Amino acid sequence: MSQHSVIGLIVGLIALLIAPAAALGQDEAAPAPVEAAAALEAHWGGFVELPMLKLGIVVSFSRDAEGGMSGTIDIPVQGVSAMPLTDPVLDEHTLSFELPAVGAVCSLERNGDSAEGTLEQVGQQFPVILRRYASADEALNAIQPNRPQHPSPPFPYEAREVSIKNEAGGVTLAGTLTMPASREIHPAVILITGSGPQDRDETIADHKPFLVIADHLTRAGFAVLRYDDRGVGGSTGNTMQSTVLDFQGDVEAWLGWLKEQPGIDAGRIGLIGHSEGGSVAPLVAAGPMRDDVAFMVLLAGMALPGDEVVLGQTQALFKQAGFPGTELKRLGNAQQALLDALNAGAPDDVLKAHLGELIDIQSQATPMSEDQRNLAIEGQFTLVGSQWYRHLMAFDPRPALRTVACPILALNGALDLQVLPDEHLAAIEEAAATAGNDDVTTMKLEGLNHMFQEAESGLPAEYGVLRQTFAPSALEIMTEWLKARARVGQ
Repeated sequence: MSQHSVIGLIVGLIALLIAPAAALGQDEAAPAPVEAAAALEAHWGGFVELPMLKLGIVVSFSRDAEGGMSGTIDIPVQGVSAMPLTDPVLDEHTLSFELPAVGAVCSLERNGDSAEGTLEQVGQQFPVILRRYASADEALNAIQPNRPQHPSPPFPYEAREVSIKNEAGGVTLAGTLTMPASREIHPAVILITGSGPQDRDETIADHKPFLVIADHLTRAGFAVLRYDDRGVGGSTGNTMQSTVLDFQGDVEAWLGWLKEQPGIDAGRIGLIGHSEGGSVAPLVAAGPMRDDVAFMVLLAGMALPGDEVVLGQTQALFKQAGFPGTELKRLGNAQQALLDALNAGAPDDVLKAHLGELIDIQSQATPMSEDQRNLAIEGQFTLVGSQWYRHLMAFDPRPALRTVACPILALNGALDLQVLPDEHLAAIEEAAATAGNDDVTTMKLEGLNHMFQEAESGLPAEYGVLRQTFAPSALEIMTEWLKARARVGQ
């Protein structure tokens, strides 16, 4: 789940904060801009004050030739662009709009070029302050968070736009291949994203960790391939209607293509998988192309069955978020009931009833109206009822891990609340012992979260607040291990 990677947070802490674009009611491809005459075109940018996070938004208003008002909202940290608003109002005294897909209503009092008020969602109210800008770009620039690790051109290496067809999967995949500038034959790695529809940079909360990793490794002598997931960017298909087995096929298609590229050493190609991508990588390393995988890095790799991941993740996230201890057991029981029903193939109405129970437990401090509750159920069912989620909940990555023979580096942040470090690292160690693989290194990195940022709480709400995209210490550990296994500089 994009932000993606929160695969078990049913009715997340705040839908606007953690939901991917698809869960917000936006298709994976952004809708076309509103067509309107320029009788009125106004752009407002600012922040919604959420717990632990100032969520930047840009709201644009237009009026057509008949005087009808329309509007859109951009939420950069969630990849939301030009999402249509419902009932937009902009006059001398008022700025307001609704987002029914997430049960949100924003009502602000306008005073010239500024507006203040609240956004109400599922019974909670959050302060909002916006100001008017001359253009949408100016508004977007004003709210963009500082990401000092993001590299910018010119680069001391080649970056090529590439695409292939996965004939077996019926999709076209697009990505970027970065190559060191020297004429040597280079080792290579393929980056595999986490849960939900992700772009090639694995953009989450306006961070681009795969861009940072690719830049760092290419400067260290590796060719790096990163690519858009199905239905994102230049890739066709639909991530939410695919499974980890489909994603395995995508990686294998890229692997076969990469082996044939000039300047690539076909005997030194490895995989780096983050989160759910850490369960896809072992499928490839244990599958029909196992002899083509020279080494593998699992970054917070999912190494337990999906339903176990969700149960542990939900408890850890809500406990850290301050959910009352007396309610955690009820929450766990309700989550288990939903998963049991899902794995048993229960009809949609039964699944929605279980979702309603979860929603009631989580929202008792701020009760919802019936309409809000129904919207929340339908929004969550979009995720829970997807082919991707259903398959992942029944998927166990351990059989593949128990047959992987290539060297493995498994890293987890000690503050990871999504892929719990002790449990998953232990599962990787057990699998390696079963496989007789004696070149396996597991490390729990203190102070790092699921995104490998230096963090305080580990909560997803913190991801966008932090300026750091990927801890330099984790980058160095991974790079030195890869250089040793790929014999770079030897």
